[in-house]
Amino acid sequence: MKEKDTEALMVTVRCTAYNHESYIQQCLEGFVIQKTNFRFEVIVHDDASTDGTVTIIQEYAEKYPNIIKPIFETENQYSKRDGSLARIMDEHTHGKYVAFCEGDDYWVDPLKLQKQVDFLETHPEYGMVHTNFQYYINRDNAFIDNFQYSPKDKLDIILCEYKYEKSARNNRNVSIRKLRVLLEKVGDIQVVFENNFWKIIFGNEVFCDYVAAIQFIQDTSFDDFTKEATLYRLLELLVFGPLLPNTQADWIDNFKSDYSDITLDLLHSLLQKKEFEDKEDIQLLIADTIFLHDIFNEEALRVKCSILYKKDKRSIAKSTYDNFCKQYKSLLGTDYKISFSTIVTSKTTS
Repeated sequence: MKEKDTEALMVTVRCTAYNHESYIQQCLEGFVIQKTNFRFEVIVHDDASTDGTVTIIQEYAEKYPNIIKPIFETENQYSKRDGSLARIMDEHTHGKYVAFCEGDDYWVDPLKLQKQVDFLETHPEYGMVHTNFQYYINRDNAFIDNFQYSPKDKLDIILCEYKYEKSARNNRNVSIRKLRVLLEKVGDIQVVFENNFWKIIFGNEVFCDYVAAIQFIQDTSFDDFTKEATLYRLLELLVFGPLLPNTQADWIDNFKSDYSDITLDLLHSLLQKKEFEDKEDIQLLIADTIFLHDIFNEEALRVKCSILYKKDKRSIAKSTYDNFCKQYKSLLGTDYKISFSTIVTSKTTS
């Protein structure tokens, strides 16, 4: 009989963890209890945790070396916002199918993978499957089923701190009224429940940088951004920086991430446009705008420092570099390893 570790890899499970010491053991247990007739592996990526997460992952990797495949980072990849985390995970994903489970989540059914693979193997017309799931609310010591609630109920998660009771719905209604009153002071903004979804409608006289920037990018062809008037309008919209940088909430993370990806990808692409090769002032504006959305962006650092250095503004270039290194060390806990001389002499990446 062929040993399982020599069989073709059927499933790669991708698990990302950061400071999940309180949850990661239960997460890993959900992986190792899986009963399958195929080979699977779990790529557990620790993003430079500062608690005991790494130690727990190491213990499971040593105990279950054929299942748990750890990646331990020395510097945080997620905070770079340059796609490095996704690239690392993609490089280590080799299964026919891919499953996802974050380090603060866990599986309870030991046949989860077997059931899902069996379905996909016998139903090739399907490309994805998922299970139901529950929220566990620590403060209430209670599980909340996900799919049994309407969009109105799910709004309670945001506005009422997961209190699924009559009082929570009352609180929601009070919060909606307060929100409407607040937005009316801003201008013509409506909060409406339409087609079973909550939505915010902005009047023509109300400016929202996020909505305006997304709409402008969607309505403008890439080549049109090489026209200076169009480019300046884009940079004007993006000068407000990332979406809600001081707001921390799980439900909004995808919006923030998508907005950063869209804006940074576009700005990086514009830096490579031949039309701007000899227009250093425009390149500086683009680099400064990139920094507003990603303070650790190395390409923006390279462009800004090299142009300033070339313009004989070497003290400003060095000050820009030193400030970058200081913030890098302060927030990521490690020294920036590329020297100033390398930065100012490097060529544009493509």
